[in-house]
Amino acid sequence: MAPTAGAAGLFFVRPQGDTGSLIAYDMESATMRFSLPAGELSADGQHYLAAQVGSDTQLSTYDLATGASAPLAHLAGPWQLSSISATGRWAALTRRPTDSERRDWAANGAWQTDWQVVETQTGQTGHQIALPGNFAVA
Repeated sequence: MAPTAGAAGLFFVRPQGDTGSLIAYDMESATMRFSLPAGELSADGQHYLAAQVGSDTQLSTYDLATGASAPLAHLAGPWQLSSISATGRWAALTRRPTDSERRDWAANGAWQTDWQVVETQTGQTGHQIALPGNFAVA
């Protein structure tokens, strides 16, 4: 992704591409102000979300002027942040299947994709979707 001007005189760069980390530089002093973990930036440039995945998933939102994080939602199980709406109101997460699920699905040719759509104002799940097949959120 090309560098963009951000809030409070900051210049944002994404060295690993659209879903990698986001680094904010002060445009006046050309010094790094903060670095955010791999995540998704809304198309309007106003919202940044990242998911820390372990046995459960913590979805966090980040202040693009300071880099400060705030917890948004705690999801049971491993979920990957897949997309954020243009205005940052909705976040789509895809469940990460276990290795045994992947092996079973590949052997049987019967994949399943599970999504959650989280409303970013409240952190509540607005929709849960399970589709037969192997899909990606675009």
